[in-house]
Amino acid sequence: MVQTITLPRVVVTRSAAQDVVRRASLSVGDDAVKVLARGVASSAQSFADELVQQLISRGFHTMILLGAPRQLMADVGASAGRAGTLKVVTDTSDLIAS
Repeated sequence: MVQTITLPRVVVTRSAAQDVVRRASLSVGDDAVKVLARGVASSAQSFADELVQQLISRGFHTMILLGAPRQLMADVGASAGRAGTLKVVTDTSDLIAS
């Protein structure tokens, strides 16, 4: 089962990332987490950095980022690239096909 996090409209601080992950009550053992970002209107690199670190620290290897604005996708991709251990999937066509 893939767990889900839904992001609020404004995601700009590290503490917001911590709150989002804490409220999601993610359980250990799943490899992937789905992040629903359709409602995001404003984001910042610091949020993306902390979100990636929070997910890695909980043992996730894949983030499926859905509906994210272009800037948030770029920020999360850069954060995951620096971390090196979290794969970010934004094109879900391969997931649908399998």
